[in-house]
Amino acid sequence: MNNNDRNCIRTYHAPDHRWSIHNGKVETVLPTLGNSLYDGAIFDPPYALKFMGNDWDKVLPSTEVFKQILRACKPGAHLLAFGHPKTFHRLMLRIEEAGWEIRDTLSWINGEGFPKSHNIGKAITKRMPTSEQSKAWEGFGTALKPAWEPIILAQKPREKSFADNALRHGCGGLDIDGCRVGTTGGTTRSHQAAYPRLPDDTEDRSNWGRSGHSVEPINKGRWPANLLLDEVAAEMLDQQSGFSRSRKGTHRPTASNVGNGRTMNPFKTRVECIEGYDDMGGASRFFYVAKAKKEREGNEHPTVKPTDLCRYLAQLILPPERKTPRRLLVPYSGSGSEMVGGLNAGWDRVEGIEMEERWVKTAQRRLKSMEVQVPNSSESGNRERRPAISITEALQPAPKVNSVEVGNCCELISRLPDESVNLAVTSPPYADQRKRMYPGIPEKEYPDFTVEWMGKLWSKLADDGSVMIVIRPHLKKGVISDYVLRTRLALRDYGWKECEELIWFKPDGGNATGSNRRPRRSFEHILWFSKTHDPYIDTKACGKWSDRIGFEGKNRFGMGPNKPHHKGHLTELKSGNSRSADVIDVPVAKVTRGVMHPAMFPIPLAEHLIKTFSPEGGTVLDPFAGSGSTLLAAKQLGCQFYGFDIMPQFVELARKRLNDSNDGPNLAA
Repeated sequence: MNNNDRNCIRTYHAPDHRWSIHNGKVETVLPTLGNSLYDGAIFDPPYALKFMGNDWDKVLPSTEVFKQILRACKPGAHLLAFGHPKTFHRLMLRIEEAGWEIRDTLSWINGEGFPKSHNIGKAITKRMPTSEQSKAWEGFGTALKPAWEPIILAQKPREKSFADNALRHGCGGLDIDGCRVGTTGGTTRSHQAAYPRLPDDTEDRSNWGRSGHSVEPINKGRWPANLLLDEVAAEMLDQQSGFSRSRKGTHRPTASNVGNGRTMNPFKTRVECIEGYDDMGGASRFFYVAKAKKEREGNEHPTVKPTDLCRYLAQLILPPERKTPRRLLVPYSGSGSEMVGGLNAGWDRVEGIEMEERWVKTAQRRLKSMEVQVPNSSESGNRERRPAISITEALQPAPKVNSVEVGNCCELISRLPDESVNLAVTSPPYADQRKRMYPGIPEKEYPDFTVEWMGKLWSKLADDGSVMIVIRPHLKKGVISDYVLRTRLALRDYGWKECEELIWFKPDGGNATGSNRRPRRSFEHILWFSKTHDPYIDTKACGKWSDRIGFEGKNRFGMGPNKPHHKGHLTELKSGNSRSADVIDVPVAKVTRGVMHPAMFPIPLAEHLIKTFSPEGGTVLDPFAGSGSTLLAAKQLGCQFYGFDIMPQFVELARKRLNDSNDGPNLAA
């Protein structure tokens, strides 16, 4: 993708970033999205019917579009795509050719369709007013009344089993209980009980048929079907079926046999129970019925879908709550019905793509009118505790890539696209230090201050991304301050994984040598945090060349209590780059001279961290950019970057340094 295509994309966010809309072509926006980012996708694509002469409905989405959606979704993620009875077979073929696995086709039955038929008899009459042929063809047409739409359900291929995929990627199942069809039965069901447990807590399967029988309520409702109705269709079905009562179920007295010995092994019940439902009503009670609602008030979009139907479909593919946001992708988002439905279903992040600016504005209006409650369950792991807010604030565009912006880093980080940062390298303001140069942070508030901006960064960081914080506590009355320790513990409590502690060794000591009553200071800590225990790292990117990589020696410690020593060579010696050490040796003298900033660190230090912890061409963030050393290092290494700082004079300094550098991408205008 060239820069002109990127510049054609405008992104709008909600203030709390629960939803965002990319205004641009689907074919242009999709390649800019991250890999394996979304837990599901739902959309209403063009049907290739040339509906009402609209250009956007001339062709179906290409196979390449579905390949891009596949790339952006996690393994096991589900896709729901509306179709048309005339063309959905071609749509399904393209979805399958892109690599998706077709799981089912749902039928949405609606009774408000209008037949677009040509009266053959009238057409003949215009040509031959008094002919017998016109009378013979009177009442003949060319089309039936449209009363159903297919909804294709597909899934990105899973990694191993359903359980393995769910544990690794957090998606891959359908929310059956969340989408059950309600019933007033309230009956009980008889089923095989759990196996008894042995002393070692394993199941005792030695006596399967006599393991017991249990009774449980089944007030959850009926299993969801692949047939969906609107209220008009439901009313018509009930009129045709009439009123009926469900069979109350099989009465099973105590000690009766269950199972026929062929499809189910026989066993005896322990309690008396009734199996089945005993509700009553029309036949529509067996299916989900979308509630009717005035969707078109102020909405001129020609293909509006009911938000209640969209909510149900979004609920069907919604994963269970977890620490990381559950993200729903909505290409061809139109006036926003699928996005509204996704938010109502409980998705944490909903991201739409729409080419037409007028429909983007309509979607914004509908989304802004919603009152969104950010989940605050401690079980969900979401630490951003906010009350329900009305989305009425002005929408702010995302910061431009390869730019330095003035402002509070928490506000600017919140506007970044999700999963857009591979590595954050920063040296935040130290507690109670250099107050004359920039706003200081009291020691007592430092953990909360760090947790706040790191919390904003959580959803913006790639799943395998890292945060590197350069910091060192100061001495206070001869004792090391504990604010860094408390900050590390607070970040761990939030959910961050502290992967390692690195050391920046300054052989020349620098200017901050510390107290004369203590050894000369010659190092600073580099704290490495990530969302995962296995973040991206290239351990040899900055390693030194060696002709003797490997282990050798005759008296190495072995593994296990009975192997205290290891004899002989453990591995074959090789040549190449060795792993870089956790001590990074960069003199302070490497700092650029003539740049007025109180806490600069050398560009070679930032280069070392970027080479090691960011993939090639990745995106680097410095939320406390200062004079821009991290950004210069990223630029020189060919990486994208974002820089934020609250002090305008330092932002101008960073911009000047970046503009003066001829390496890497140009600074955004």
